[in-house]
Amino acid sequence: MRRIVLAATVLGFAIILGLPASARAGDGFGMLNKDYAYLQRTHPPKVFLRGTRIAVHASSQQHELDGTAERFRTQLESEIVSADPRLTLDASRPEILVDVAVVESRGNERWENRTVMKSRENGKDSKGHTVYTQYEATVQFKIVTYSFGVAYKVQDARTKASLDADTITRRYDQTFEEGKGAPEVATLESTLMGQAIEAIRVRITPSREQIGVLVPRGSLKDLSNLASAGLWNQYLEAMESLPARPKPADEAYRQYAMGLAYEALGYAAESSTDDTLKYLQQASAYYNQALQMNPGEKYFSQPYERSAFATMFGHAEKADSSTYAAPLQRVKGALVDYQRIKEFANGGPAAAAGSKGVAVGGAAPAAANTLDNAGVIEMVKAGLPEDVILTAIDDAANPSFDTSPRALIDLSKAKVSKKIMQRIQARAGQS
Repeated sequence: MRRIVLAATVLGFAIILGLPASARAGDGFGMLNKDYAYLQRTHPPKVFLRGTRIAVHASSQQHELDGTAERFRTQLESEIVSADPRLTLDASRPEILVDVAVVESRGNERWENRTVMKSRENGKDSKGHTVYTQYEATVQFKIVTYSFGVAYKVQDARTKASLDADTITRRYDQTFEEGKGAPEVATLESTLMGQAIEAIRVRITPSREQIGVLVPRGSLKDLSNLASAGLWNQYLEAMESLPARPKPADEAYRQYAMGLAYEALGYAAESSTDDTLKYLQQASAYYNQALQMNPGEKYFSQPYERSAFATMFGHAEKADSSTYAAPLQRVKGALVDYQRIKEFANGGPAAAAGSKGVAVGGAAPAAANTLDNAGVIEMVKAGLPEDVILTAIDDAANPSFDTSPRALIDLSKAKVSKKIMQRIQARAGQS
C-alpha cells in the first residue's frame, strides 16, 4: 500500500529560532508562530546479531557487587528483548552470549565550606528603589560523586567469534549549595547502571529516534491540520492536487511538504523495507528540488537545534549544541541505514560499524563502515538515488574497491552509472 498513516503530533508554538530573513509573510515557515511535527525513525544497531536466542551472563570483580551484577543482568535482558522482537532469552541453547563484568560501583558525599558573594537589602535610595549591597559569606556545599563501570563482550556462541567488546564507565559529580536538591548516593547506582545498559543496548539492537521537523505555513497553512492529525497520506494527496506556484521560491515549500509526507510514510512502512526505501527516495528527490528552487531558505539546508524543540514541547532534553540533520541530509542518512537493515534481513553483507571493527554473526572480522563493489551494486539494485550512493562512497571509512578492468565491466553490467564508477576509482586511488 502506498498510503500509510503515521501518527505524529504537530503543535504550533511562538518562539524565535534565529529565523532567516527569507521567512516572509507568504509561503514559508513563519516568523514567530511555527508548526512542528515529530517523526519516529529506526536506526540500525552498530552490530547486527545473527541468531535469535540470547543469553546474558553477569559477574563482578568484588563479592559485594554480586547483587549489582545480578540486577544489571536482569535489566539488560529486559532492555534487549524489548528493543528487538527477534530476540528471545534462552540460557540453555544460546546463539549469542553477552558477558558483563561489573568492575566498579561506588559513591561518596562530602561537605566543604566555601566563601561566596551574596547580596542583601540595604534600605532604599532617594527614588524609593531598594538598594542591595554585596558581602562575603561562608556557605556549606555538598559534593556528591559516583562512578559505575562495566566491561562487556558479545560473542557468537556457535563459532566463538567476538562480535563486540568494550569498557563503559559512567560518572556523576555534582555540587549542591547547602545540600539542596542533592540525591541520595544509593539512588545513583540505578541511574548510572541504566546509562551503561543503554550504551550496550544501542550497540546490538535497533534504536528509535524522535525527530523534530517543520511543517510549512503561509498559503499551505490550511492543510497543516492534516499533518497535525497524523494523516500524512491525505496531506500528501492535498499537496499533490495543488497547482505549482508560479514563483520557484514559493513552490519550494510545496515540494518540501511532499518530501516531508513521503519521509513520514517511509518511517511508518518499516514492516516493508522495500516500501520504506521507495518512500525515502521520493522524499530525497522532493527535498533536493525544494533546495534547488529556494537555496536561501535556512531550514532547507541547515540543521535544526534539538534544544529548541525540547524547549517548545517541554521535554527534559539538555540544552547542548546537538542538532537534527537538515532534511536532505537526514533522508540520505536514513536511506543508508535502511539499506543496511534490508541487507541484514536478506542475509547480505550488512557489516558491523563498531569502532573495533568486530564481525557480524560469526563472519570474518570486518572493518567499520566498509564498502566494496558488491555493496555499491546492492544499492544500485535497490534503486537508491545516485547522490545517496555517492555520499555513501565518500563517507565509507574503509573503502575496499576493485578498479581492475574486469571489476569495472561487472559494475557496468550491473548498470552502475559512469559518475558512480568514477567516484569509486577516485576513492580507490586515495586508499
